[in-house]
Amino acid sequence: MSVVIDDYIDRRRALFPHVPLRPKHHFLSHYAMLTLQFGPLVRLWTLRFESKHQYFKRCVRRSRNFINVAKMLASRHQLQQAYLSAGIRFEQQCISSDTVTVCEMILPSEVRDFVNCHGLSKEQACSELTVKGTLYRKGLVLPIQAHHSTDSIIFGEILFFVVSPTVLHRGDDE
Repeated sequence: MSVVIDDYIDRRRALFPHVPLRPKHHFLSHYAMLTLQFGPLVRLWTLRFESKHQYFKRCVRRSRNFINVAKMLASRHQLQQAYLSAGIRFEQQCISSDTVTVCEMILPSEVRDFVNCHGLSKEQACSELTVKGTLYRKGLVLPIQAHHSTDSIIFGEILFFVVSPTVLHRGDDE
């Protein structure tokens, strides 16, 4: 990832020598390291901030109140936050999609060994799993291991999830 990003920045400088780089280009240069440290950066993108800004712009336009705009926006925002937090107070830590019971014989040997080693029972498979608000799906590629001495990363593709009700229940309490 860092090679591709550096290549992009170098090409941009060569194509547009008179246009200075923006701060977002500098931030982009850190994405490879941050991905290694924290996994997928789905919670760090700027689109959420832009969405929040759109909310405030919409409030001003709809209210047509231009007297003490800051106070009005703060009040509306607090009311919205109170409304949103009035629902479920604590979400489940681990939520699986529709699950199906799995015959142990069709599982790969590594998965069977893991299941037997950890004493899991009543295994079920699913194609989507939400852990602490992050959705993981079948086909998603994630970094598994990083070798800092060789600057190499091992990636793995999610084929399916093996879910045990006892593990899900234990994860909810933590």
